[in-house]
Amino acid sequence: MVDCTGLENQHRRKSIESSNLSPSAIGILGDSNGCGEWSKDGHVVHKGLQYYLEQVNYRVFNFSTPACDSQNILYQAKANKKILKKCKYVFVFVTDISRGIDFQKFWLTRKTVEYYKDRNLKRIEKFINQLDAVKLHNLVILGAQSPIDPKIVSKKKFVQFAFNIFELLFANINGYEMHFAQHLNTIPQDINKDVIDYIWQQHQIWEQYQNSDFLQPDRHHPNRHAHKIIFDALVNKYNL
Repeated sequence: MVDCTGLENQHRRKSIESSNLSPSAIGILGDSNGCGEWSKDGHVVHKGLQYYLEQVNYRVFNFSTPACDSQNILYQAKANKKILKKCKYVFVFVTDISRGIDFQKFWLTRKTVEYYKDRNLKRIEKFINQLDAVKLHNLVILGAQSPIDPKIVSKKKFVQFAFNIFELLFANINGYEMHFAQHLNTIPQDINKDVIDYIWQQHQIWEQYQNSDFLQPDRHHPNRHAHKIIFDALVNKYNL
């Protein structure tokens, strides 16, 4: 079993900050997706991307924190900046961007599909802008539960876009835009029918992901085989 609490490296922060890291160091930020493969009972059983990077002799600092929202990822970037700025790259798994919205405020009556899409887009843009403001030259965005439009990142000075993970893994499945899984049980009765149809369409795509070999055994996180594909794509794109 692998520990993935986001605190593992923080305990050694002072000694690491004072050391001279070589360009062979890599950072990882994210939620549970950045931790690796998860078992059905909620434990990390394979370190995923971190493992494959370590196999080619990178020193990896993984600050991924399970169940965190985008603001926690931002906090980890700021809190560990002295370490991360010495890394060759820092790979950022972008979690469900709606995580952090109060459950009581997620659904609003008489709102349209466009409202939810616009709210989602604005939250992504805000997060990317906040990451860019940290001024780490080596941040690389990986869209996870929230896919990222490359145009949002293209004009940023310190942040670059790699790819959307689920588009990489499921090139034959199109149309995934937003994650609703955590909010299905709280949908109000008076919500617009068009919104219901959109939720259903998006969740059907997510269920296709869940039923694939790449999200086994827990049906929520990319497993070691998916992380190997992610690793290979990063190797090819960034000459790791």
